[in-house]
Amino acid sequence: MVKKGDPVEWPFDSGWHMESGRNTLPDVKATSVREVRVEPVGSSGAVPTPTPAATELAGTLHEVSNALTVVIGWLDEALGRDPAPRVREALEVARAHAAVGHRLARQGIGAEVPLAPERLAASIARDAVVGIQPKARCEGVEIVLDTGTANAVVGDSPAAMQILVNLLLNAIAFTPRGARVTLSLREQGRGVVFQVADEGPGVSPERAGSLLTSPSSTRRGGAGIGLTHSAALAYDHGGRLELARPGPGAVFELSWPAREVVSGAQHRSTPPPASLAGRRVLVVEDDANVLALVEIALEARGAQVLSAVCPPDMIEILANGQTFDAALIDLSPFANDGSDALSQLRHAVPGVGVVLMSGHVGDLPNALTEKVARWVRKPFEMSELVAAVEAVVGA
Repeated sequence: MVKKGDPVEWPFDSGWHMESGRNTLPDVKATSVREVRVEPVGSSGAVPTPTPAATELAGTLHEVSNALTVVIGWLDEALGRDPAPRVREALEVARAHAAVGHRLARQGIGAEVPLAPERLAASIARDAVVGIQPKARCEGVEIVLDTGTANAVVGDSPAAMQILVNLLLNAIAFTPRGARVTLSLREQGRGVVFQVADEGPGVSPERAGSLLTSPSSTRRGGAGIGLTHSAALAYDHGGRLELARPGPGAVFELSWPAREVVSGAQHRSTPPPASLAGRRVLVVEDDANVLALVEIALEARGAQVLSAVCPPDMIEILANGQTFDAALIDLSPFANDGSDALSQLRHAVPGVGVVLMSGHVGDLPNALTEKVARWVRKPFEMSELVAAVEAVVGA
């Protein structure tokens, strides 16, 4: 456990070390992306056609999904190769921050967000600090982390870290060179309080009352939505974000509920079981990085993988009479909605279990749902994809 005053070993020369009248957010409930609905327009009840901006956003989310799939997959692959302790630490911090983006991207495309594992609050605070350290060094600001004796375990860790990163970046933006920003931690009641204090000019009295509810910003380049979104996100997860002291030297406090069950178990990577031994799996994916990850994950479990990066490749495999037990299909390389390609696949290999891997926004068309056994949304983790394949082949 990290204690106050203890030196911290970090794989890079980060330059940070360990050291030892309240404004309250009104009850504002955050609305998740999946709760937003388009109301019918006019007496016909027709749903409006997506705007060009909405279409562009959907495409962007798909590309973000692909990028996050690659990032998380390769981080997991590296962690599974038993790296040196300091390298493992760097990889785990990178993965923790990638998990935040993974969660947001899944929300953005309307996918179910998997339940995050419980974590020590001190570990979340440390990952947040290490993640923003390069920015702090660039701005000449010292970052101090004081976890005290806090040993609380909390849930919803990606959301908590997302808020802490935003608070720390705001604090760095308003702190002069040579000054410091401190993130401290204490247990309080049945929860934990993360406190972010800076040495900047503070918040003006006229801004203090609406800072967490008004979408405006005094930060250079700021959009004015970071703090208001963080406050609503905290409320949505049973927490609370407060401006504890306007300054000079602003102090923000994030209260977060602790879990009843405290577990000291630590994750350790173990070799994957050969759950797909003897199985043949067709993979159609036009992103070479994603394809490589899928091949590694499936082959590590004993599967024989037949890869196709484009529709002609798949057609050639089918024409050669190749058989397989499951097919992982990314629809993006196919024309229209890919329904014809799936029909061709199922005709060539009757009874094959088809797993769709796609960042498609919204529900699948009916013409597709009846032709696939599973749908794994991008960005996914390899464990999700492997579980889907195991399910369709009965492993």
